[in-house]
Amino acid sequence: MLALLPAYPAQIFASAANDVGLKDVFASKGEGFGPKRLRLGNTSMKNAKYKKNEGEDLTAQLSLSIGKPPFEPLMEVSADWALADQTRTFCLLVLDMENDYLPYMTFMMPNAEAVLAAFRKAQQPVVWTNWYRQEDDGAYGAIDRFWGPRGLYPPGGTVKGHAENPMWIDTRYGKNATDTAGCAAEGGPYTHKSSAAGAEGWRVRHLSKMADKDEHGDDILYPMLQAWGVDTIVIVGAWTEDCVIATCYEAADRYGLDVVLVTDAIATGSPVHQKAMDTMQAACGKTLMAEELVQYFASHRHKLGPAQAELNYGAVQLRRRAALLSAAQAEARGREGISVAVAAVIALMAAAVGAAIAVRVFVRHPLSHSYEKSPVPFT
Repeated sequence: MLALLPAYPAQIFASAANDVGLKDVFASKGEGFGPKRLRLGNTSMKNAKYKKNEGEDLTAQLSLSIGKPPFEPLMEVSADWALADQTRTFCLLVLDMENDYLPYMTFMMPNAEAVLAAFRKAQQPVVWTNWYRQEDDGAYGAIDRFWGPRGLYPPGGTVKGHAENPMWIDTRYGKNATDTAGCAAEGGPYTHKSSAAGAEGWRVRHLSKMADKDEHGDDILYPMLQAWGVDTIVIVGAWTEDCVIATCYEAADRYGLDVVLVTDAIATGSPVHQKAMDTMQAACGKTLMAEELVQYFASHRHKLGPAQAELNYGAVQLRRRAALLSAAQAEARGREGISVAVAAVIALMAAAVGAAIAVRVFVRHPLSHSYEKSPVPFT
């Protein structure tokens, strides 16, 4: 029996047939540039720079232990595409700009507000997210294990109940902890004004905003982006090395979206901000200053593709889902009503049959001779 088994396990090949991330999101608009780029063959990369290994990278450190010279040369890469290459439908992701993170974001909020205003003026979609975790929320995973204890006070801090651990952000401001910071002056995700303005928001549980699912197990963000026809996302908010970088990688790699990182509208509470920005810039995200992006929107209106669904599509989605749920519940109640009615009819029929049998038995075996003549026929 063992001789029939292959010497090595069979290989599993990844398929692009149903892979969203391996489809050119611009191809449906007649502007796909994937095939054109592939035909370039051995053409030199214009977006690559080479530099001497000065020892600050990992290969140099490894060489100290393996006794080999460091890799030469090192290659620096940035995005080969430009905004004006294609007509683009953008979506602004405002990540976790919350009161608890306010001390880390104050310096960049005017820049985020400028980008937000440009999106609103251009009628491009805006999506807000709020990081929301409580110690009793029933969710616990590897990220929680990494961060460790929830903590009570910041180092040297005096604000009672304010957690050191940024995973738990709703202890300092109570019910207001998930309110967005000043960037939400035009309307945050939980105000009536925001819905009218097109801002959408939900309380997220994952670092990548592409990963969150609703109570039915359905994706939250990607269906919105699909409905709008979004091909390029712009990220502002916090934290650089957590939610920003996770969202950037998944948006580009899993969903094939171009990603713009607004350099002066992204912040974090740790010393690795620039390292995280450099990493994204070298792998999957294009970096621009807020002023550059605002100017592009103003001067390239003809390159801004219109959203293909309502700007408040997330709210529309919720209303439709609520309507579907209501209809399903009504249908279930209807089926239940029919079942009850059928059961009642069956019960009546059973009662009638039982009564007939009882009469028949009673007539055949009368307790008194006065019941011998029965109107119930029987054989």
